[in-house]
Amino acid sequence: MLLTAGYTAALNADPTNGPMVSLPLAVFNFVKSPQPAMIARGFGAAAVLMALVLVLFAIARVIGGRGPGHQSKRQARRAARASRRDADRFADLHARG
Repeated sequence: MLLTAGYTAALNADPTNGPMVSLPLAVFNFVKSPQPAMIARGFGAAAVLMALVLVLFAIARVIGGRGPGHQSKRQARRAARASRRDADRFADLHARG
């Protein structure tokens, strides 16, 4: 993603017009700079990126409606069928052996 992202030296406040800096590429460029202020700015941008990903993940979980590990009815039926097939297969193996 870093190779395909664009980078511009100017700040663009309008997200609908002109080139924009992607946050991962900005972090990469800031952290590899020899200046301590730019390195600190890179770590700050990385923290903002992590917070943004966490917030978007939480919003997706709320919109999705189910917690981790909860199955839909279709997924539960599919798991039950697979479990029955496995039980039948193991019963056949033990009957033969």
